[in-house]
Amino acid sequence: INASSYTIAKITVYDISGKKVFESNQNLQVGDNAIKIAIPTIQAGVYVARITANGLNAQTKFVKK
Repeated sequence: INASSYTIAKITVYDISGKKVFESNQNLQVGDNAIKIAIPTIQAGVYVARITANGLNAQTKFVKK
């Protein structure tokens, strides 16, 4: 996510059925930010991560093996 100012992003992860399985806040720096999260408690499968911060929204799918 490219942030124009220092801000806090809310990361929410959902399983394929839409159930929320994880939520966290991450600090964003000015400029491009790569967000890495560790979620050892989720099962293998397909998930959707949604990131929101100051009107910025991003969404990505990922697979946990």
